[in-house]
Amino acid sequence: MLWLVELIEQSHAYWLAVQFYGLYPIVTSLIWMTTAITYFFRHDMAKVNDDKNFTPFVSILTPAYCEEDSIADALRGLIRIDYPNYEIIVINDGSKDRTVKRVKPFLSDPRVRLLDKKFNEGKAMALNDAIPCARGDLILVMDADTIPEPQILTVMVQHFKSPNVGAVAGNARVRNRNNWLSQLQAVEFSSVIGLLRRAQRVWGRIMCVSGVCGMFRKDALLQSGMYSPGMATEDIDLTFKLQRNNFDIRYEARALVWMEVPEKLGVLWRQRCRWAVGLGQALKRHRDILLDAQAVSPVPSLR
Repeated sequence: MLWLVELIEQSHAYWLAVQFYGLYPIVTSLIWMTTAITYFFRHDMAKVNDDKNFTPFVSILTPAYCEEDSIADALRGLIRIDYPNYEIIVINDGSKDRTVKRVKPFLSDPRVRLLDKKFNEGKAMALNDAIPCARGDLILVMDADTIPEPQILTVMVQHFKSPNVGAVAGNARVRNRNNWLSQLQAVEFSSVIGLLRRAQRVWGRIMCVSGVCGMFRKDALLQSGMYSPGMATEDIDLTFKLQRNNFDIRYEARALVWMEVPEKLGVLWRQRCRWAVGLGQALKRHRDILLDAQAVSPVPSLR
């Protein structure tokens, strides 16, 4: 066996592999650092001129399936948002627990509405059913276990002053840091995913407006066919569809929301497997983008 090891060590393929695995982390680290610095000077350090008079009506859609433990906290966070013109639509997707009971006390607030579906059809169909009921020209989609910072609408709507903007991705952070697994994910979302979103913004293509927190122009959703129920990750597929229709997609680091992540390894594994399957489905469905450079024309970045 020793002769086989020596033969492999002397081969060109072996040394090419060693060089690749040695240089890959160095090159990618330089790329992430360069794009992060570029984003910092181009966006974080840029003078922020939020127009306080630009307050288009926003509909917040919160799909919920068996969320009795988290929906009340989410709604308390939503009604504390510092913004003059918005409504909240909770979509109960056929929950079998006390989700509806938890929502009912909040219906005394005229901004809160409940769409009570009797059968569970999945998140994509829940959102598709609610979008035609939304009164806002802008729609914020947020998970039922997510709590927003009060300024979230103010900072996100500013992007839609540009008529070509179809969606804006928010900045999700982890709030349940109760064990080592959730703490690792807190580091992941605050550093790795944050760097990834910043890099994609610099490059001009956000790959996913996460279902955790994303704002959309209603007309863009309708034009792009809304959500696809058959996809494992409907948010990735929708992001691809929006960009195929030449809508600009942006990232807003100031749009902070606090979400819950899996605290058990098995749950995390199933989540990441679903993400991987969903990405594969989206790449397969939109594979012509990779083969045709003109499938999606370049969109200028205005901010």
